[in-house]
Amino acid sequence: MHSTVETSPTWNCPARNLFCLCMLRYAVCDTRPLMFRKQDLPGILLGLGNTPDEVAATLTSCGIQGVRNTIRHLNPIVRYVERQLHVDDFQLCIEQGNGYSEMKLRLGLPDGKREKAVLPEPVRDFLDEFNSGQFKELELPPDNP
Repeated sequence: MHSTVETSPTWNCPARNLFCLCMLRYAVCDTRPLMFRKQDLPGILLGLGNTPDEVAATLTSCGIQGVRNTIRHLNPIVRYVERQLHVDDFQLCIEQGNGYSEMKLRLGLPDGKREKAVLPEPVRDFLDEFNSGQFKELELPPDNP
């Protein structure tokens, strides 16, 4: 069952049993199990927000925390995307390309295929600020990885 609702860019995460693809000002929620679609990755990243503060607010509303200067499971963006994907076996990591604008999220699927999505500027800016110590409320306590 699909439902479309108008929402603000800092739309709060719904219950974890829903698949949500947040794109700009609309969220499409589907309660049926879905396989990964190539277009999901950019939509999930765009749905984080339009500014670093909106990205932080989205992560906070979803209960996401992470560790500074990480690129895999402990990275807060990776943790957020992991919750949004309905794929049993996958690998996610942040890749630094040839410069700041080339930062990408890489998804490795069980069949060996790899998908990449360029991180939107607000997400890149959020990561820079998070890695430099801002958004301390989003940092995992040292004893809770």
